[in-house]
Amino acid sequence: MEDQRICIKFCVKNGFKGAEIFWMLQTGYGDAVMSRKRVFEWYKRFKEGREETADNERSGRSSTSTTPEKVDKVLKLVREDRRITVREVAEEAGISFGSTQSIMKDILGVRRLNAVLVPKDLTFDQKNARKETASLNLEATTDDPELLKRVITGDETWIYGFDSETTQQASEWRFKNEPRPKKARKAPSKVKVVLTVFFDYQGIVHHEFQQQSSTITADSYLGILRRLREVISDSGVGAAIIFHSQEHQPVLLRLHPDCNVFQAELLAILWAAQITETSPTKTAVTIASDCRSALAAICSSGPTRTSLVANIIKVLNKDPYIKLCWVTGHTGIDENELADSAAKNSATSVLQPSYSILIRNHARNLTHKAALSSWTVLYSQDHSTRSLRRIAATPSHLLKFLPKISHGEAPTTILTGHVLADITRVHPETDPTCIHCSEEPQTVDHLLFSCTGFLRHRMQTAILLELTQLNLASMASLPDSTST
Repeated sequence: MEDQRICIKFCVKNGFKGAEIFWMLQTGYGDAVMSRKRVFEWYKRFKEGREETADNERSGRSSTSTTPEKVDKVLKLVREDRRITVREVAEEAGISFGSTQSIMKDILGVRRLNAVLVPKDLTFDQKNARKETASLNLEATTDDPELLKRVITGDETWIYGFDSETTQQASEWRFKNEPRPKKARKAPSKVKVVLTVFFDYQGIVHHEFQQQSSTITADSYLGILRRLREVISDSGVGAAIIFHSQEHQPVLLRLHPDCNVFQAELLAILWAAQITETSPTKTAVTIASDCRSALAAICSSGPTRTSLVANIIKVLNKDPYIKLCWVTGHTGIDENELADSAAKNSATSVLQPSYSILIRNHARNLTHKAALSSWTVLYSQDHSTRSLRRIAATPSHLLKFLPKISHGEAPTTILTGHVLADITRVHPETDPTCIHCSEEPQTVDHLLFSCTGFLRHRMQTAILLELTQLNLASMASLPDSTST
């Protein structure tokens, strides 16, 4: 009807009479025209200056379901039982289902949420204890920002033989009028094992699987922790500085796992010299070490090829108050014994490495480990070594007998450093062809630089040493240290 009222207003503005307006509305709207009485009422209103064409608001019938009493009753029912359904609330409150939904959603603003799965429902005391522990950790990390880098944590999880595909993973694109894809319901795998993982801020440190049909007890956890300790102990070389004066705390240093003790001794001397150089009091200081080879390298007049030695010489040339002294090790000197003990502790600690410049022996060690692992597989699978395994069950045991064995002209071993990396037979080999690629004679140069059986190991070594081509010339031109 509002469109007819708009027409009436237009006609009033143009000076038409009420009867003329009614006749025009009859012509335009036919049976849908409003009554003559209503037309003249709106004619009078617009004539008096009304501008609005909409009806006046009416109070209507008052709501009987959303009264404050009903809202309070619904609120009380929800608070008493958080799992009550909308239909149960409607029956208890005596109102309709739709009105109950409107009260709960629009007026009270409540919504039903699924529960979140958590490992364990903690008590108030447990929550309070966790809060206190988190506060202490926050204070500790504020005082020492590197604290979290020295933390190793662990967790356990079930590993199944297979995981059932979810409906979301099985979803497919379908065109119009095509049926939905179907997926058969499968039970979870019954084959499962417990995986224990320890990790730090850099990644996984140690992991192991629980043996089948074994029970997780305190002894099994203790064994896991011991093996973790062994992994951490084998992953570093330590050094320490002990001051004769009690004013300074001992300095603990940890090197990269592939660094050697010689580098650890030089690093300790360098740090001690740098601490003395930066000291505000200039007095004569003697740095004592039980490593004669490290002191000899510093005092040598020949060309310096080690960065540690070069840095030590620079500090000694700047500060004439620093003197070096050699002491015999393991003879009861208190400071020396304390330094040895502290160096062992730093090697087994979770300190971040203070030095990680590796010598060429690192590449040699990597080659040895990879080749020794490959040799172990060949040694255990080769039928011709079955009788030999009665004498030496593993390649490590066989190494003790090799110096006494004579070989034929065709090389049957590869020596990396002082450790055997591969062996084909103990007796002389009649066929000189390489057993790994069967392409060229099995010579040392072929196995080290061209055999396709060791291609992956050569690529890893070339990337580590930053070489575009791995051969005898490029290896001979390498410096004594390689930065990683």
